[in-house]
Amino acid sequence: MLLIFTPSSILYPRFGITVSKKCGHAVTRNKIKRRLRDILRHLKTSIVGEAEYVLIARSDAANASYQALMDDVCALFERAKKLTPKSQSL
Repeated sequence: MLLIFTPSSILYPRFGITVSKKCGHAVTRNKIKRRLRDILRHLKTSIVGEAEYVLIARSDAANASYQALMDDVCALFERAKKLTPKSQSL
């Protein structure tokens, strides 16, 4: 998983999700996108700063469980220092 972000003048964070064909067929790609949207929905209030974020799923995301995806996304935002301290224990 890869996270790219850029500062924005919008007062709230915006998200984009990219899943390439290397991850599988349409059903698999849509499943990954649904899971990532749900994870971002839960984390949205914990993400700090006005920025535009793009999550790029890699091929191993197709076989990952929901909890593994959640851990990966949280780790990416922690590494970028974009999570509030209370949400880092999710």
